[in-house]
Amino acid sequence: MKILLCTTTFQKITNGPTKFANFLFNKCDGSTGLEVHILSEDIVYEDVRLYKCKIRAVKNLLPIAPVYRMIKYFFTAKKLNRYHHFDYIVYNNAIYGIVHSFFSQRVAGMINDYNNQENISSGSLFNYSYLKKTIFKYFEKNAIKYSAIIIANSDYLAKQLAHKYPKYANKILRLYKGIELNENLQRNLYNWTFEEIAEIKILFVKNDFITGGIQVLAKSLSMINLPFRVTIVGPDFKFSKQIESYFEASPNVRLNIKGQQSQ
Repeated sequence: MKILLCTTTFQKITNGPTKFANFLFNKCDGSTGLEVHILSEDIVYEDVRLYKCKIRAVKNLLPIAPVYRMIKYFFTAKKLNRYHHFDYIVYNNAIYGIVHSFFSQRVAGMINDYNNQENISSGSLFNYSYLKKTIFKYFEKNAIKYSAIIIANSDYLAKQLAHKYPKYANKILRLYKGIELNENLQRNLYNWTFEEIAEIKILFVKNDFITGGIQVLAKSLSMINLPFRVTIVGPDFKFSKQIESYFEASPNVRLNIKGQQSQ
């Protein structure tokens, strides 16, 4: 199978979707049956399976910017498809695939967060955040309507989208993620018992720690009579007191809050 993945960011890795795009590109070179090509504006030099979508300064102007990107990616991807004959064209952000989905039944879109589904019932058209959310929520609704497949980033998001748009629930799929393993690392092959461990170390990485389930983690560890050290990466330090309050009933847990970290 040959896929073109359209992503606005690629070489500057600042978030999960960009990391995902890099992982697919590096691992899916066709040797295992899946060949992934990348189309992105965030590319300095083109290479094999790597193509640049030229986006001008208008990209920063709302509400023109999203529509401009949709059109630019559509025409560039269409031109590439004439030569490569992709099985699917996937947009890392479903919104930018709307125009393409009007003309093809082989367009899939990814929705990586629930920001556009948050309540926007109050606000002013003169407020930038409110205006942006209103525009993108409208675009996201149409992306779900016209795309052949919508890939959601979690169970939570898939269920939320299906509840919000029940008419299109059958096309909303959940992405099952994985991690890249270093095969050269020595593995822990011996059988150990918890009694032999001075402290069990857990790493929690999530900027949105509420949705990430930190309260569930805290409650679970409080029910286990073992010593834990939980390192928390992602949430800003201003949330430290709030996070610590979740572990008040867990005297067996030591917290190490690291705040926001670079990739």
